[in-house]
Amino acid sequence: MNVNMETNVLDIVEKYGKLGVSYDKIYQESYNSLGINHKRLAYWQKNDFTMRLRDGKIYDAESNEELGLDMHSVAAKDKLTLQNYGRPYANDKPTGTFYKYARKTPLETWNGSCTKNV
Repeated sequence: MNVNMETNVLDIVEKYGKLGVSYDKIYQESYNSLGINHKRLAYWQKNDFTMRLRDGKIYDAESNEELGLDMHSVAAKDKLTLQNYGRPYANDKPTGTFYKYARKTPLETWNGSCTKNV
C-alpha cells in the first residue's frame, strides 16, 4: 500500500485490519488503561493541596470551610507556580532566558548534522 498525504486513514485501518491489527481493539485497550495508569502514576496527592475548588468557590482542604477567596486570583497564582516549576527565581520572579523569534531561514537539510553554519 502506497501511503501519502492523500491516503484516507480508513483505508489504512482497513488494510492493517485484514492483517490482524485491530485499531478498535488497540484503541479500546489503551483508553481503558488511562484511568488505571492515571491513578498509578499521578504525582499529586490530596495532602499536597491546602484548598479545594467546588462550584466556583474556594474551600479549605481540611475544614471544608469556604474561604471567600477569588477563584481567578487563586488560579492565576497556581498557574504561575506550576508553569515555572523548577525555574530559578530572583525577587519572587522567574529568571532565565527565552528567545521568542524563530530563525528566518531554516536549516538547509537535517540528517543528523547541520550542513549550514548557523
